[in-house]
Amino acid sequence: MLSSLIFFFFGFGYSYFFYKNAQRTYEITVGSDESFVNEKIHYFYVWNSGKETIYKEDLLNESKCLEVILKGGNLVEYAKISDVTSDYFKIDLYQERKKVKIDFDLLRPDEGFTMMVKTRINSPSYWDLQIKQKKNILVLPNIIKARGFESNLNLFSNILHFSVLSMIVYIAFFVQKIDFASVKTTGDYIRVIMPYLYLVVLIPMLPILTRRIKAPRPPMELELHFVKNNIERQKIKNVLKRLWTKKLKRWLH
Repeated sequence: MLSSLIFFFFGFGYSYFFYKNAQRTYEITVGSDESFVNEKIHYFYVWNSGKETIYKEDLLNESKCLEVILKGGNLVEYAKISDVTSDYFKIDLYQERKKVKIDFDLLRPDEGFTMMVKTRINSPSYWDLQIKQKKNILVLPNIIKARGFESNLNLFSNILHFSVLSMIVYIAFFVQKIDFASVKTTGDYIRVIMPYLYLVVLIPMLPILTRRIKAPRPPMELELHFVKNNIERQKIKNVLKRLWTKKLKRWLH
């Protein structure tokens, strides 16, 4: 029974992945990085996540550019292209008071750039992009994944923990079948309560894990500032930890 369910969900997920992947003909993904949002600096990772090369002529808006339009009373103070995947394509940036235009000749699949925008205040921005028969193919994910061994290991660890907890809950509810009438000792109470506690953990964990699995990965040539920022924060924490450890040892002696 359990093996049949596992194969069913695996087959369904496998088929759905290839169905959605087949639809990604023309697609541009924009991942935002809010690591330095307190300094009013926003990083945007923009790349062709589809299967076909996107040309300037495919853009149907009036300017024939990718446009970032700021809302409300916000203004652009400074903008620049900080990273590109290659020199194969030409890219230019035009800065206006409330708008940034990115002009490019073409973007091949898995090719793109990083744009940094310094604004006067923190407020939402709006991307203007229409490609091919006025079909909006812009993808704005909530989170993006980092490339590399550590990122894959963390994701695998999360999936493994979720799978183990799911197996424990399944066995408790459907194989062993919890019998409240047999509860007598403290150990029995703990054994009965634990599957429910695991279930409480699993329910909010599922949408988070799903978002992490579905999260797109920017091209490896683009430096991810949130990864760099996390590394710097960890270094600072390690330094502070060593300092406090030395102070504690001196105080104890």
